[in-house]
Amino acid sequence: MPTRSSGIPATTELHRLGDEIAELSAHLDAATARLLDLIRDFDAREGWNIGFRS
Repeated sequence: MPTRSSGIPATTELHRLGDEIAELSAHLDAATARLLDLIRDFDAREGWNIGFRS
């Protein structure tokens, strides 16, 4: 099995990288959903009508 200079098998390292990518993607999805919830609430309360320009 091919290994990296660290001695970790390349496939193990790729799985670790894949897992980290998936975890970060889930965090981004959750943060985007939260942001949209806040924007929806802000808009529903007409927050834009108190001086916010953008």
